[in-house]
Amino acid sequence: MKRRILVIDDSMINLRVAEDILVKAGFEVSTVDSGAHALAQVNIDEGAASPPYDAMLLDVMMPGIDGIEVLRKVRTVWNEVQLPVIMVTSKDKSEDVMEALSFGANDYVTKPIDPGILVARLNTHLKLRDYHESLRRAQDSLMSAARIEAVGLLAAGVAHEIRNPLGRIQMAVGGLQGMVDKFPEADRDTVNLLVDTAVQSVESADKIVAGLITSFRGQTLPLQSLDIDEVIQEAIQYLNPEIHKSGVELQTDFADGAPEVAIAPKEFQQAFVAIVRNALQVMAFADSSEKQLIIQTRVETMSGQGSNEGTRSGNRLRDGDPVLTISVIDSGPGMTAEQIEQAFDAFYTTKATGAGTGLGLTVARKIIELHKGVIRLTNREDGESGLKVDIFLKIADPGLPFV
Repeated sequence: MKRRILVIDDSMINLRVAEDILVKAGFEVSTVDSGAHALAQVNIDEGAASPPYDAMLLDVMMPGIDGIEVLRKVRTVWNEVQLPVIMVTSKDKSEDVMEALSFGANDYVTKPIDPGILVARLNTHLKLRDYHESLRRAQDSLMSAARIEAVGLLAAGVAHEIRNPLGRIQMAVGGLQGMVDKFPEADRDTVNLLVDTAVQSVESADKIVAGLITSFRGQTLPLQSLDIDEVIQEAIQYLNPEIHKSGVELQTDFADGAPEVAIAPKEFQQAFVAIVRNALQVMAFADSSEKQLIIQTRVETMSGQGSNEGTRSGNRLRDGDPVLTISVIDSGPGMTAEQIEQAFDAFYTTKATGAGTGLGLTVARKIIELHKGVIRLTNREDGESGLKVDIFLKIADPGLPFV
């Protein structure tokens, strides 16, 4: 399906030039000659969830409602990812560019329009839009799975507790079976029927409990050897609008020549996005005016692996294994030891009501565990306040399958 582009310019010549360039590049093009017509064309007053066009090419200088005003109104409905807007301006109007970018323009081109530059920039922002949509679908799917998982974990926990009283009921029923002969003969058939009913009910309940416990085991992901830097960079591109909006300074420090790791890229990105988004939400309520997010990767040797973190079977990490570590470090208030202990519990959150679901880190841990990896939370040790999330992934061995 062709991408739909809306071109807005008060000059008929400029409209025809832009239309010709975009049609030759394979786009479906609509044109309007004023800001008022542009707002009517996109049904700005209806505020639809999805914009009617894939992108807009918008002239800055127009009589009546100019391009900046059109952009400002569009951004009240759709953000930079939902509807990319590329501004068209004169070469000597840098102030127009700065104003447009401050109101949420994605990019700009200057007159006379260079066909190659216009098409390249448009394709770049449409590709970013596609990445966003792909990650959004993956996020929706995994969050739905996370809710099911959280309910399942709760059910499995309750099931373990139910087994104790079931065991006691079974013992009591067994005792009754041995006492049937002590009842009056006229009542023995009735007592035997009641005892048999109790035995069958206990056995049925135990099967249900066993099903609950086992139904949340054995999940796997299709892992492949990939460059972790590329996977993380793609996730950061998706998060850039949120990072920019939150006023957080992002610093990255990737290990040079890092080996590949075995991951399922979309699922790993979901875990990474959940961790970064959690950090952004925490920093939004921090007192510090200088908010900082650091993302690092490094190659090291696994250590501190206790008996509760994985096992020595299969491909679980153990002390001494070479690992690639991804660290996400924020400048928030950090956590108490008790909060760290509960951080991965489903629906647990330290954020204000409405600021988080309490499922982000639960989802992240589940996904990292499915990667045969380990995730840990610690407070920063560099003298600064904040939390550090470390993800440890096994380095892929090209000669061996990773299952």
